[in-house]
Amino acid sequence: MAWLSKQTLALLSKERLAEALPVLFDDIHIYTEGWGKDGTLDPFKAIYDIGFQLNIRVASCRELADDMEATKKLQQAFADLDDGSTP
Repeated sequence: MAWLSKQTLALLSKERLAEALPVLFDDIHIYTEGWGKDGTLDPFKAIYDIGFQLNIRVASCRELADDMEATKKLQQAFADLDDGSTP
């Protein structure tokens, strides 16, 4: 457990988050631009999608975070896992 805590703290250090902040805002901008100006929006899914992307950006490699298609597949795999394990 101590190892996990140490690794998580390293990922979420103030310096790392400060360095990643401009890219995180870019990710948010990309997602919100994709919503468009017409039609309807499920705010719960939209915010979940942004949150997932931001987590991938901070806790994963740049190659995965920059690949929108791979991130969507990973998000779907997590959703499938969650659906399969929830009673």
